[in-house]
Amino acid sequence: GISLAMKWLLEEMDIPCMVMAGTTSADAVGHAWNIVYIDGEYDDLDVTNDVMSNERDYKYYGAYNVSRFWIREKYSQNVSFDGFIELPGSLNMNNSYHHLRGEFVYTGEEYEERLFAQLDALGDGQAAFLQFESRDEYNAFRNNINNVMARWKGSAKGSFSYKFAHL
Repeated sequence: GISLAMKWLLEEMDIPCMVMAGTTSADAVGHAWNIVYIDGEYDDLDVTNDVMSNERDYKYYGAYNVSRFWIREKYSQNVSFDGFIELPGSLNMNNSYHHLRGEFVYTGEEYEERLFAQLDALGDGQAAFLQFESRDEYNAFRNNINNVMARWKGSAKGSFSYKFAHL
């Protein structure tokens, strides 16, 4: 229902939108998301990504206007025309929420300076975000967080906690 509601809202604003449905390969749980057409480009939009997340108590916006690979590789699509019609979608993350905010880390890209700048600017109750293109690089970051934080020379060092989240 959430993806259908988003479709209705977007179409009321004259933004073309379609609903996609799929299932995870691991547990065959159904899922739906949108493909939207904004400013001459198609992007995938998963507004349900932040709904009822047990992993985090904040909005992550990690699946907003992402490439067609970001969501579709996670969910197999249930479409009868698969293989006959190529669904539209972006090949990059340039319109994603985190890319537009300078928080998206492309494969092989350095991230420490960007992370440290965010940490230096944090206020009480705020969060720093990095979204990694590569799950392997995200996992390497998680496994190496103590070494990364040891290189940070910020003033608030040690005065906050952190959480990890991913799609």
